[in-house]
Amino acid sequence: MSRIGIHSFVWSASSAQADLERTLANTKEAGFDLIEFSYLDPADVDIGRLAKSIADLGLGVAISIGLPADGDISSPDKAVAARGVEILNRTVA
Repeated sequence: MSRIGIHSFVWSASSAQADLERTLANTKEAGFDLIEFSYLDPADVDIGRLAKSIADLGLGVAISIGLPADGDISSPDKAVAARGVEILNRTVA
């Protein structure tokens, strides 16, 4: 069965911990199965606490990231594509 989710920016564009926690509660209360976050820098967010809240609420999670124009991995310019790959490598490290 397909799970239905919502992007956290529907509730708030903030990445403050309290706002992220509130987006989780709103997502659960609205009846969604999962939440999608734009990439969150672990230096700015307590990822462990966020993961526990997600698990406690029984939500799934998806993460997305948008790359800048000078990091377009489909660019024919090898330097631009390489910057994009570098960004992605840092993101998943």
